[in-house]
Amino acid sequence: MRIKYYLSILTFMGITCPTIAQTHQLNHDKYWYYRYRLENNFMKQGKEQGASLIANERGITNPNVGASNNVFLKFGDQTITLGLYIASLALEYNLLAQNNQSTEETIQDLYYAMWAFNRLDENEESLFRTNSDMVIPSPQQSDLNGFFGRDDVNEEFVQNNIMHFNNNKTPSQINSANMPTLMGSDWEIDESREENRLMTVGNSRVGGLTEMSQDQVFYMMLGCAMIHKFVPTSVSHNNEPFQDGEVSISQESENILHRMIRYMNGKHQNKGAYWPWALYNPITGNEVFREAESWLWSYGIANAACINDLAGGPGCGDFYNAYSIFPGGFLWNLQAFTGAPYQTSHDNAHMFGLLMAMNGANNFSPSHETGYLYRNLQHIPMIRQVLFGGGNPVSNGYYQSLLNDAPCEGPYFFNWAPGTPSHNAASFE
Repeated sequence: MRIKYYLSILTFMGITCPTIAQTHQLNHDKYWYYRYRLENNFMKQGKEQGASLIANERGITNPNVGASNNVFLKFGDQTITLGLYIASLALEYNLLAQNNQSTEETIQDLYYAMWAFNRLDENEESLFRTNSDMVIPSPQQSDLNGFFGRDDVNEEFVQNNIMHFNNNKTPSQINSANMPTLMGSDWEIDESREENRLMTVGNSRVGGLTEMSQDQVFYMMLGCAMIHKFVPTSVSHNNEPFQDGEVSISQESENILHRMIRYMNGKHQNKGAYWPWALYNPITGNEVFREAESWLWSYGIANAACINDLAGGPGCGDFYNAYSIFPGGFLWNLQAFTGAPYQTSHDNAHMFGLLMAMNGANNFSPSHETGYLYRNLQHIPMIRQVLFGGGNPVSNGYYQSLLNDAPCEGPYFFNWAPGTPSHNAASFE
């Protein structure tokens, strides 16, 4: 379900296209309905384990599995989703504030979303300190350090909140065929592996699906950048502190940014000036399960963090190390000039494109424009436009058509069978 994608486009359009044709009111209504649906059917706000994380899928019928698995909530790549959600909330705050509307709910949601990220940062080590099949997070003081997990959703969270996920109906009122049960989350899979969680068999890791990876960092950087751009430092959730004692939402986004990048560049554990930006698990000592090596883009990561950092904090020295300057700077500039990562894989393309946008790359640079259009990543120039202004070769009409075509009832995909009718191919997977 791509609710988070359409929320992002809707809020980005509010910044870049203040004048919208006759469908403005309809798309405005869609946004608030999508938001309601997202926060009531796909997530639950709060501080508890599993809260304020967003299910990617709900209720999809998959003919490749048994009937008992046909209705589920599926959580995956949660910190990518969380970064997009935080970015959308920051934009929402700005639009509401500009129009003298209440921002109270938006601030609360931002607070819980950022609390959730810090919770993932604090709790991840707990999963690897035990080989129990029921992990109760018990973070140590040093665990809020930039090494984070993708999610911490367990089956108990879904079952304990079954009424919330079903419009406050009691289990006896719910048709069992429609009751969501947790199909999967990275936390649930790792937790179930018990003693095998820490093992390496041959060249393959058995556990570690929850561990951070570079793409998760990049989308959290986007969330931090949007907060930096649109949320004043004076904004807090009733002066309620985060886990590190900070109360300012904007300042906490800076704290998160510094913790993440310091963990990537090795400064958190004094790895040395030439640490090659390798992500590792502090408990096992192994590189993380996926996308551990960030050396090729180290300068682009550090520079994007520096550009989107708040003034008056620890400063950009936290973000660069000697390796990121050279060879990192040379390698990044070469890739930015040629656009080569766009040609290697879609996975590389979306990460590289996002870093380029957060670096303020010219949307009309030939290799950059060719690359993001080739990969159908039209959101990349919009992100750059929102953060830094300037033009966009993708027309407002293109984005408008996506919004106009989005169904009023929200994203859906009723069946895996090929040829099933849908509103349009871009709508819903």
